[in-house]
This record gives sequence, C-alpha cells and structure tokens, in this order.
Amino acid sequence: MQLMLQARAHDPSDSDVQVVLGVLYNVSKDYDAAVESFKAATDSRSDEYALWNKIGATLANSARSSEAIPAYHRALELKPRYARGWLNLGISHANLGNYEEATKCYLQALSLNNRADHIWSYLRICFTCMERFDLVKVADTKDIARFQMSTSVMSPFDRLRELEKKRFHEERKGQVPVMDAETLRELCLDNDGYETPELNDSLYAHFRGFQRIEGLEAYFNLKALWLESNGLSRIENLDHLVNLRCLYLSKNLIEKVENLCTLRELNTLDLSENRIQTLAGLAQLPNLLSLNASRNQLTTSADLEELAQCPLLNNIDISHNSIDDPEVLTVLKKIPMLKALRITGNPVVSTTRSFRKTYIAALPQL
Repeated sequence: MQLMLQARAHDPSDSDVQVVLGVLYNVSKDYDAAVESFKAATDSRSDEYALWNKIGATLANSARSSEAIPAYHRALELKPRYARGWLNLGISHANLGNYEEATKCYLQALSLNNRADHIWSYLRICFTCMERFDLVKVADTKDIARFQMSTSVMSPFDRLRELEKKRFHEERKGQVPVMDAETLRELCLDNDGYETPELNDSLYAHFRGFQRIEGLEAYFNLKALWLESNGLSRIENLDHLVNLRCLYLSKNLIEKVENLCTLRELNTLDLSENRIQTLAGLAQLPNLLSLNASRNQLTTSADLEELAQCPLLNNIDISHNSIDDPEVLTVLKKIPMLKALRITGNPVVSTTRSFRKTYIAALPQL
C-alpha cells in the first residue's frame, strides 16, 4: 500500500496506480477511498467498462446501492453484452427492493450466460420475494427459452426497432440533444420501457448531453429519473412528477436547489458533482431519506441549515466540498434522524481537534 501511495504522490495521473490503490482500499474495506481512486482513473479511462463496474461494485459493497446503479449503467452503455454488469445491476436493484427491475437484469445476464447457476439462484430469490411462486418453478428448470429471452435470433420486432433507431439517430445527427417527445420515447424503448409515457415508472436519460429538463409532463407516473452527466444548469419542469421517489442529477452544471416543491414523495436525491453553494430548498421535501451533495461548493454551516427541516433525512453525503465552518456540527446535531454521514474531504475535518471522536460523541446515533 505504501509503495502505491508513493507512486500516486509521484504521478497522480497514473491510472494504473489509481486502479491498484482502488483494489487495495477495497480489500481493506476503505470504500470511500476506493471509489475516489477508481474515479480518478476514469479521468483518462472514461470508456473502460470494467472500471465503471468496479466503481459500482465498491459503492454496492458499502451499502450504497442507489449510487452504484448509475455506474453500472455506464458500464453497460460501454458494453451492453456484459453479463457481470447486468448481474451486479440486478443485485443493486434487489438490495433496494426493486425486484421487478432486478429480475429483468438477471434474465438479461442469463441470456448472455445461461449456465451461471448463481444467477439462477438470484433470480429464484427475487421471484420468491415477489411471491411469484409460479415463476420460481420456471426458474428451477433453468431454461432461459421459457422466459422468451432469445438473443441468438433477432425477432421481427427487434429488426423493426433497429431500423427505427437508425432512422432516429440519422435525423438527429449533429443536432443539440433535446428532451422532446420522440427522444424520450426512444429512451424508454431502449430500456425496455413503454411508448405510452404514463406507463413508465423509470426513465434513463443520463449521458445524453441534454441542456434543459423538459418534455416530462406526460411522465407523471415516474418513480425514478436518471439525469446524470448531462449539461443541465437548472432543476426545472419537474412539477408533474408527483410520484417521483428517486432523482439522480449528479455531474451536471446545477448551481441552485430549486423547483422541487411538488416532489412530495421524493426519498432519494443525488446532487453530487455540481456547482451548488447552498442546500436551501430541501425543506420542501418531507419524505427525503438520502441526500448526496458531495463535490459541490458548500462552505459554511448556513449552507446546510435547511437540512434540519427534513424530518426523515437519515443518510447524508457532503464529502469533498469546501466546508471549513466548525458550526457545521451544530447544524448536523439538529437533523433528527441522521444515521449515516460522509463529510471527508472538507477542511473542517483537519481543523477539528480529534475530529472522529468529536463527531461520534456529538452524533451518537451514527
């Protein structure tokens, strides 16, 4: 480990060193450091699917399945026929109780590797949790054909979809990506969703280069919306998504928390890697459970004050900001249900005497 740390100090841009460090941190169960090392490696190897899978697996190992999902999505975008990626994605969905999504992922993995007994076991467990004992019996046969998941021969429907996708991409070639009706329809169909907007409960619109959130009026039944790694500068036009539970907005250009007042059911919000200077605006989310605001521009306790008005908030990540105000602890003590906190990478950590002991004593519920 020490040799690798010295190598990183000598050349922080060496992605091979960062990957080795990530593996070593994983072995020692320092998952935050492992994720940081793997992400540093993506600076020069952003198109390496296995690296994104490592990030997802590390997040999942640290009980952060909701954060792992976008990393697995990126791995599968780079290599759609990656059985391990589909399996890991399924496990994360299952950990979150999204059993139907998990079964889809397991079946996709089995369509690529139907001799994997452990995947059949995961599938069987999911069907049991769903109380679909009829499907448990089908899974016991280990016959993927019985789930109508043939990948060796493209069906007429699949051929039609391929032609339609080709036409769509040819028409949009060279244009600035826009969240219009046809684009959203394509995104739904590409991810086993439905043409009819209101039938979809998930929408994957990440890594698309969108500059505005729009066109979602008909998607009022969405429960999860992925918008990571676009070019979004504002949170807007989400008023109709009254059933939304999970919203992922990491790696954009957002500067302000706004326009969330109608999302009363939202419980998971990812705002990491943006330009946000204050978390004012979160008090309007009465059911918020988990917040990731890491790698933003938070600096003082005043920037966090509104978190105390979120009655159910229990998981907070404000790591890698610029927080140097010792009064931040006073604010955190006011958050009634706080059980998990990540604050590493802020100046206040190094300037607070006996930081770990001080925070654990002040926040005994952690």
